Amino acid sequence: MARTRHELATKSCLKRERRAVILVLSKIASRVCRVSFPAGSICFEGGRCAISCKRLLKSDRGESTYLSAVVYVLIAVIVLALALNVFSILAAKREMDQAADQMVKQIQLAGGINADTDALFQQLCGEMPGTENVSYTIEAVYKSPRPAGMQKAIQLGKPFTVTVTGNAKLGGMWNLIASQVRLTAKGAGVSERYWK
Repeated sequence: MARTRHELATKSCLKRERRAVILVLSKIASRVCRVSFPAGSICFEGGRCAISCKRLLKSDRGESTYLSAVVYVLIAVIVLALALNVFSILAAKREMDQAADQMVKQIQLAGGINADTDALFQQLCGEMPGTENVSYTIEAVYKSPRPAGMQKAIQLGKPFTVTVTGNAKLGGMWNLIASQVRLTAKGAGVSERYWK
């Protein structure tokens, strides 16, 4: 009976899939047992190669589908964990953008930096879970002499920029392979207060 192209293509894809699973399982087995094994074998009890993975995967009895399913589920769980980590970093970036905007509004209305600015920043930092070492800087032309009650004053109409920076962790299931990502949020504004 002649086979169709689709059947032949499906069979060759299954062979490639089986070869990939054999290679992955043999690498895992050699690392777990800390012994070098021939490609395609799995080690059990005392370093003895009891089951040949190649033979198991080539058989048509159905055991290979279980192994493939386990590998696919493992890969899906890893991809899902990575996606959740990326979404947590995006949420932290959004929180930092909102903090920068809040800081800009406060500085605009106050006409500069005072004790309320620092108190607002500390409150906003408490609302940013998943971020560490959060700090802010302000780039502006400051008025001198500085008015009473102000750490630094910005004259009416003068532009300024607020930059909020912090670190967030990316990746790592149970913090095994976590890496720090530097996040930066900027906001710009113009002072709305006139200083004599």
